[in-house]
Amino acid sequence: TVVNTSNGLQDDMIFNLYQNQNGNSPVWLCLNIGISRLDIHSQIRRFSEESGLKGSINFITQYNKTLFVGTMSGVFYKTIDPNGFSIFKQLNEINTTAWSYLHFKDPATGKKRLLIGGTGAVYEVKENLKVINISELPDFKGKIGHVGYSPVSYTHLRAHDTVLALVCRL
Repeated sequence: TVVNTSNGLQDDMIFNLYQNQNGNSPVWLCLNIGISRLDIHSQIRRFSEESGLKGSINFITQYNKTLFVGTMSGVFYKTIDPNGFSIFKQLNEINTTAWSYLHFKDPATGKKRLLIGGTGAVYEVKENLKVINISELPDFKGKIGHVGYSPVSYTHLRAHDTVLALVCRL
């Protein structure tokens, strides 16, 4: 495993390291700007700008085994880089504030869909990470006046699991 500043280490200059004789204990690194505790066996990871995320986080959800993060700068999905590290890449079609999401079961097909409410639009994320701006589809075009944030209870959200309710509620 390679650990450096691109995946969370404070500094790439390591002068010394220490680990007690128990192989499962953390490794302490003496760095140019301080010390760091490296716990390779921990399941806890930190993701931030170094891993590709930008903007304040508004939501996190999983769809088709992919983790999505909605921020003030758009929507990002988790993938693996060539070195085996988890990183986030932006869905280029959504580069404005992503306020909320809705897992939606299409009554016509029975397929699960992921809808994202962004500033001024509602998007559908397909299985292959393709994004469709459903606000521009003929059935919806001109019917969305404002998409923004308005807090609602989870019970209220689930009671209105429709595309139109997502558009109206946001």
